Amino acid sequence: TALQYLHGHLLAIVDYDESALPPLPDGYTTVCTIFHAFEEIDNEGVETALDNLGAEYREPLVAQLRGIGLDPLADAFGRAWATHPESANPDAQAFDATIDRLHEWIESDATLEAIHRYVAGHADAFESPD
Repeated sequence: TALQYLHGHLLAIVDYDESALPPLPDGYTTVCTIFHAFEEIDNEGVETALDNLGAEYREPLVAQLRGIGLDPLADAFGRAWATHPESANPDAQAFDATIDRLHEWIESDATLEAIHRYVAGHADAFESPD
């Protein structure tokens, strides 16, 4: 739960100016990218979350999810953006099915276990390179 709010707390330090946020160690970038998307979905719902995150968020999110072994969740996010009502090829039925899959994967024990394994197994990724 705490990771879900990390991105917002980091932004609060720089008055929510994303460009003023200093580069983060890779581990923090990974968890912030993933949990920021989860927070948006939790607060706004999938459709509004995708609007708020913007299409440019898709590639980094999918890459981070794949990097920690969450390929099915990465695929679901990819499909969500591809079928989103604002996409080039909107598909309401596929989007609705994808929303259901996203919620299942986000809330699954397998997702939390994969994130825990990543954090526990990559402590050095959370250290500053200085």
